[in-house]
This record gives sequence, C-alpha cells and structure tokens, in this order.
Amino acid sequence: MNCIKSLKVIILACLFFPNINFAQDVPSDIKYIDIVHLKDGSEFRGKIIEYKHGEYLKMEILGGQIVEFPAKKIKKTVQQPYGDSAYIPKAVKTREYRFRESGIYNETSVQFPNGFNSWSTWITGIGIHHVTGYQHNRWIGGGIGLGFETFYPGYGEVIVPLYAEARGYLMKKNVTPFYSVSLGYGFAPKIEVSNINRVGGRGGLMFNPNIGYRFGASNGANFTLSLGYKLQKASFTEERWSGTFKRNYTYNRVNLKLGLLF
Repeated sequence: MNCIKSLKVIILACLFFPNINFAQDVPSDIKYIDIVHLKDGSEFRGKIIEYKHGEYLKMEILGGQIVEFPAKKIKKTVQQPYGDSAYIPKAVKTREYRFRESGIYNETSVQFPNGFNSWSTWITGIGIHHVTGYQHNRWIGGGIGLGFETFYPGYGEVIVPLYAEARGYLMKKNVTPFYSVSLGYGFAPKIEVSNINRVGGRGGLMFNPNIGYRFGASNGANFTLSLGYKLQKASFTEERWSGTFKRNYTYNRVNLKLGLLF
C-alpha cells in the first residue's frame, strides 16, 4: 500500500510540478543557433557538436541528423540568439556551385535573328550553332563555332558562319551575367527554292556580340539566355525568267540566343 501511495504522489508531482523533475531539460529564455556558411554559398543552421581546427566541423540539424563539413569548405560560423518558440534547428541549403570555371566547354544554341528586310517587313530568322572552346578562367575563354542559319526562311537566304568566340562570366553564382563576342566569316551556299535558282553566292563578315545570363552551376549542363546584335554581309546571284542579277545584303539583326552549355 505504501508503494502505491508513493507512486500516486510521484505522478501528481509530475503533472502539477513538471519543472521539479525535469528542470535540467527546460531551455533558457534565450537559445543560440549556430550558422555555418560554406564557401559555395550554402548555409546550414543547427548546433555545432564537434570542431577540429583545420580538419572538420560536425553539426546536428533538424531531426537529429549529423552532418560533417571539411574545414577547407567553411567560410565562417556565427551564432544567432533565438527565443524558445522561435528555435527550430534546420538546414538552409542552396544549390551548390560546381560550375567548371576552366577547361573545355561546348555550347549548342538555337538563335533567332530578327530584323527588317529590304521591303521594311519584320522577319524572324532561325539558326543552329555549336561552339567548342577552352575556358581559361571565369572571366575569359575562347572557342571556334560553326552555324547554319537563314535570315529569310523560305527564300533561300542561307548562311553558314565559321567564327572565333570569346566569352566570360561575371560572378561566381548559380545565376550570373555573361558575355560572348563572335567574329568570323559567313559562307553563302547555293540554295534552290521555288521560282529562284541561286547560281552563286558569296559570304562576308559576321560579327555578333551578346550579353545574357547563365542559369545553373553544375559541372554538367547549364542553360544560357542572351540577346545581342548580329551583323552579316552576303551576296547572292540569282537566275530568273527575266535574267540573272546579283543581290547584296547587309543583315543587321537583333539576335536572341537560347543555349545548352556543357
């Protein structure tokens, strides 16, 4: 009986005076959350449980998971005060920056040169290009490109440009502005279309500066979106029922480019 009475007293004490038995588990009014900032821009929140200078740091995040960071990847660690109700250990993770800032690169792009033709009609051309090059660092790289495009779909004004390219990325971020500049020569092949017989063609200078954004920071595929100016000179000799005559063109186009970079 005495045991039963004692048990009842303990249960009542736990219900009405929980702080008596568990005072050591009650947090203080102010808690501190540890924040680890990595050099790639990632941020983790939780509680640091172990740190060995120059080697590694271990942190407990939400759910009790333990994560470990090599010291060379850590930019800084800070503490932030939290009230009891606001304290929720968690990890805030941004996409890791793994873009290869140096090495061989390839980009395949679809381009849309837009502009007015000789009759003041707005025309949207289309082309596909591929560039292979070497990126020396984030700021500067260079490559060789080859394309196939028409400035007047259906009319046979086809150009095959061969060019050199320079490019660079302005920031070490997942989404960053970038530039590219292309300079080369566009060949004008013979193309036969309805009612028009091209008996000859001559290409000319091609110049195409662009500025835009690179999306993604993986060491695999990234996407690019850019807008630029395209200058292309060419001439075509046509044979029609009324005779043979030559047309000289200077295409001045606003160029929209969508690319896959890998």
